[in-house]
Amino acid sequence: MSLAWLISMKLRFITAAGTGLVTLAVVAVVLVFGQRVLDRSYATLEARHLQQDLKRTLDLIHLEADNLDVLTRDYATWDDTWGYMRKRNNAYIESNYGDLSMRNLNLRLVMLISPEGKTVFRRGTGIEPALDDQKLLASLPSGITPESQGSAADYGLLQLATGPVLVSYRPILRSNGEGPSRGTMIMVREADYHFVAHVSELAQEPMILQPLDRVVVPAWREAVAQMAAGQPSVIQQFDPERVTAFSRVNDLAGRPILLLRIEHNRDIWAQGQNARRMLTWLIICVGVLHGAVNLAFIHRFIVRRLEKMIKFTAAISTDRQLHRRVDLEGNDEIAQLGSTLNRMLDDLQTSQQQLISAGEQLQYEATHDALTGAWNRAAGVQILDRELDRSSREQKKVAVIMLDLDRFKKINDRYGHSAGDVVLKHFTTTVLQNLRAFDALVRYGGEEFLIVAPNCGMNEARIITQRILHNLRSINITVNETFLRVTASAGVTAGKAPATSEQLIAIADRAMYRAKANGRDCAHFEESKVTQMLPA
Repeated sequence: MSLAWLISMKLRFITAAGTGLVTLAVVAVVLVFGQRVLDRSYATLEARHLQQDLKRTLDLIHLEADNLDVLTRDYATWDDTWGYMRKRNNAYIESNYGDLSMRNLNLRLVMLISPEGKTVFRRGTGIEPALDDQKLLASLPSGITPESQGSAADYGLLQLATGPVLVSYRPILRSNGEGPSRGTMIMVREADYHFVAHVSELAQEPMILQPLDRVVVPAWREAVAQMAAGQPSVIQQFDPERVTAFSRVNDLAGRPILLLRIEHNRDIWAQGQNARRMLTWLIICVGVLHGAVNLAFIHRFIVRRLEKMIKFTAAISTDRQLHRRVDLEGNDEIAQLGSTLNRMLDDLQTSQQQLISAGEQLQYEATHDALTGAWNRAAGVQILDRELDRSSREQKKVAVIMLDLDRFKKINDRYGHSAGDVVLKHFTTTVLQNLRAFDALVRYGGEEFLIVAPNCGMNEARIITQRILHNLRSINITVNETFLRVTASAGVTAGKAPATSEQLIAIADRAMYRAKANGRDCAHFEESKVTQMLPA
């Protein structure tokens, strides 16, 4: 088995294992997160639905109290009732409060209280006969006293010794609502199991009403304690099939007296569990499909192409044929890797040319000034030595011109060294424009430049120097939005072997200082005497 085959099999195994683990991890995370979100959503929906039903049931209880109050108001503002309280007409009692009328009105007690607070009429069915009327009247929030006659009116639940009842009391007035009041009418309905069954039928919810002081079930007592701590309602789950909601019911004085309990089958929760199971299978199927598609995609677009790269590199290392190239389609990383490998092979084939170019660049940097591009001092001396050797063979002179910028230090001090660099570059460009193609410009040091002019005597050197100085005077250099005019002082000499480069440079340098002593912006010419000497 070859190494390339082993690597290919390892790639396939790693790809399959990695894809499987990643898919399994993604499926597990999505399942856990999705199930939690789904459970929380359905639990919230179930609680909201139960709260709505609990509120609707409470509203129906209050509606029954409203209906009783409407009935009490109608009878209390009936002229016949007002007339009875004035004249005590028994026909009114017999025609309106007989047993049949009490059953039809669903009343358990009717009382008419005089303005003096005395009971004028009382008829009850189902209410304990021994009940003290004064205790009933005293249990009303505002009481029915002579001082309150004609002004008190209220309705709601009331807790009696026999159990909870609905109570409504209104002042007895004329039908137009005018007084004076002839007393107070009280109507009572029992909130017994018939009442609970009636409200349950209206709410379409099974409900239980129990006095708070008679709650004995521990879970119910816990719900009462939670509501006493400030919760408006409490939801409890007793088993997976049922969920219960509790709320307190207040009497007409605002005191909690009853515990309302409704119960739901957990249909919403069951729907959530079904949705959860469907979501689980859907995520598993999508995960398996995603893993298979991902594995096929990775094998086609990654593994197979990597195998091709492995075989190619193995062939290169075996036969050393650098002309081979790998062909990988696409613009992805693997294709870019193939392109990089091809470029590396191209680089290997052209490395020799790159080395030559690099050598030339290094040679240039070693012989030229980085700022101005002129020859540096060492290279300039070598050029002058070479031209002097040629002059001994051809018997022709070599001119040496030393140029120094006038007052350059003031430019640096006033405008900065960056301005000085700009001036040096413009100076170099101007000088080169006025030289012959085979003349050499050398930056000898700082603001000093040296010109080596082969085959050039003093007359030709004079022309070149004057042309350079003239053109320098006519050029304005812009530095920091300021126009500068630059001049130079020149020292010129010409000679040939046996004169040396040091001797000619020394003569030119001496002549340049004489030009500065003469006022600058001029040239001083000095013939080399060494050229007239003959070797011993």
